[in-house]
Amino acid sequence: KARLNEEAVIGSAGNTNKAYMTYSNNPHSDTMGKTETDTVIVFTYRLDVEKTDGTSPLGGAAFALYKNDFDGNWDLVKTFAPDPHQTEFSFEGLDDGEYKLVETAAPAGYNKIEDQVFNIVADHKDGTLELISLNGERVSGTIELSHVVATGTLSTTIVNEKGATLPSTGGIGTTIFYVLGGVLACGAVVLLITQKRMRREG
Repeated sequence: KARLNEEAVIGSAGNTNKAYMTYSNNPHSDTMGKTETDTVIVFTYRLDVEKTDGTSPLGGAAFALYKNDFDGNWDLVKTFAPDPHQTEFSFEGLDDGEYKLVETAAPAGYNKIEDQVFNIVADHKDGTLELISLNGERVSGTIELSHVVATGTLSTTIVNEKGATLPSTGGIGTTIFYVLGGVLACGAVVLLITQKRMRREG
């Protein structure tokens, strides 16, 4: 087993791991045998997120990144708290797989974006343990990802729009409008019937 730590190299250089086993099948001798060395290279990547208002950097947002464990669960990779001065967010130690970027807080006066789901897809050259391609493929949302294979970096820009969030179709906001509309319609019918009766009695 191997554990990725903060000293891991990000990008095409990779992280080389070597392993071999020593053994003895003679209990009467201290002589040890040794297997051939097995070498593997582990690659890891980074996601850089820039927050803007469409024209300039925008502080005050907060993000969380989750990874799909392929059992229907989203495991938290890293989260950031709101900071009025922070406009760039980096998530390191990523590997291949499906991820979800969630804006947990939007700057004051701006709308939060919908959750952005994407895949990190990497390809390795057979027999050389060499990273030859790295891509971010959108699954849902509007996210667009650029990439640099050498540095193992995926980058995206997240834009917040100003204004109050409108009720979504089928959401609680729409339900409230339906209820109010029904109440007003019933009131209008009652008023119409009352006026007709008053006219007849008059």
